[in-house]
Amino acid sequence: MFAGIRPLISPEGNQDTKNISREEVILVSNSGLVTMGGGKWSTYRKMAEDLVDKLIQVGNLEIRKECSTKSYLYPGAEGYSESLYQEIEKSYKIDTELAKRLQNYYGTEVFEILGKKPKLLGKGIPYFEEEVLFAAKEEFALGVTDVLARRFRVLFVDLDLAKKMIEPVAGILSKQLKWNNKTKKAEESATLELIESLKNSYR
Repeated sequence: MFAGIRPLISPEGNQDTKNISREEVILVSNSGLVTMGGGKWSTYRKMAEDLVDKLIQVGNLEIRKECSTKSYLYPGAEGYSESLYQEIEKSYKIDTELAKRLQNYYGTEVFEILGKKPKLLGKGIPYFEEEVLFAAKEEFALGVTDVLARRFRVLFVDLDLAKKMIEPVAGILSKQLKWNNKTKKAEESATLELIESLKNSYR
């Protein structure tokens, strides 16, 4: 079983969580400490803008420029189109399903991330070595479970595939993060143990 935990602001009384507002709340203490609570991942940019506006107001700070983040593009969004997967499919001679996953994961950055001749993690594993390196270098993945669960999400949809990926992912991370053999083995064992526990919970 998996749960999405939301940082909701609890009102007084025992109100059902489904009726609690998902909107963020900004509080200012008597000492001038500004605190933001609540909100949603999908509104993080607007939350940040509102918080900075409040800090400027409370701290009587000079406004040097207006907020411009509303027009910023996400990485991989520039030049994006729904048919991008066709170009990915053709460039790397891969099947449509894999090309669409790469499109959804990386957008137009996929070509920079994979390079000209990407290498699959192994036979029957539809993930590339370059993706693991990207997860470690640019997304700050720190372990095998971190990659399989929080970057690729494969741990939540295909435990058998995740199990096959443990060793090659650990090998790449070991070199990139300069693990010794003891750390590498510990990472492999911890991830395998997690996978087995998840399998048992589904029985």
